[in-house]
Amino acid sequence: MIRRDYENGIKKKTVCADGCIANLQLASGILYAHEDRTYQGYDITVGFVEEPAFEGFPNGASIRVMKLQDRAGI
Repeated sequence: MIRRDYENGIKKKTVCADGCIANLQLASGILYAHEDRTYQGYDITVGFVEEPAFEGFPNGASIRVMKLQDRAGI
């Protein structure tokens, strides 16, 4: 009985660890350098100047704000 409880505990931990690894792999492939939001009639885009962004290389932040009515003709 004790051995079966021990094996079930190991199985649960293994399944949990596998799930965490799968989530990390999926999340690492879905990284966006820009994010768009609409707020009170404005379209706001925030991101990096150089893509992809690497640690140790020069880069900067990019913030663009446009009125939604200005984009109507696009």
